[in-house]
Amino acid sequence: MNDRRKIWLTVAVVGMVVITGMAYTLTEVKKTEKPAEDGLSLTLKTDRETYQMSEEITATATLRNGGNEAISVDNMSTIYANLQLYLILPNSTELQYSGLTVDCLPQKITLKPGETITEHIVLMPTPYSGFINVSAGIGPYYDFSQNGEYTLHASYRFYNGNCSYEVLSNEWRFAIV
Repeated sequence: MNDRRKIWLTVAVVGMVVITGMAYTLTEVKKTEKPAEDGLSLTLKTDRETYQMSEEITATATLRNGGNEAISVDNMSTIYANLQLYLILPNSTELQYSGLTVDCLPQKITLKPGETITEHIVLMPTPYSGFINVSAGIGPYYDFSQNGEYTLHASYRFYNGNCSYEVLSNEWRFAIV
């Protein structure tokens, strides 16, 4: 092998070792970072625990920073599709909220320790069986024609830096009588 080829081969091998070492170092730093969602909690509840079939139900989702540091999050809303609701019917069928959304990025906000943001969602009864529908941007319609216990839970997703995070809520139960 001539000297030129040996030099190029050596440069290529050394270059690959350096690049691999840099990638490994960057990966290691990422693994040791403190997760941004530490201290965030999502609480879900309705305005009452018992409803008639024809009544609207107002659900409230509250995101709280229970940590010791401020956290940058996306403004929470079903409109941005970063707040997802799930409704479990008395027959165990689970429906996912499919409300009106907009095609834009939510505003970034900073939650200081102890601060909260809240979103109110009105769930309206519909004559459609087991079907989620949105009409004229008014709100989500659900089939509340079954008497019994319903379970509502939610997830909130946001981006912080280059990472995506998800915070899960409690399960909230209410009855249709």
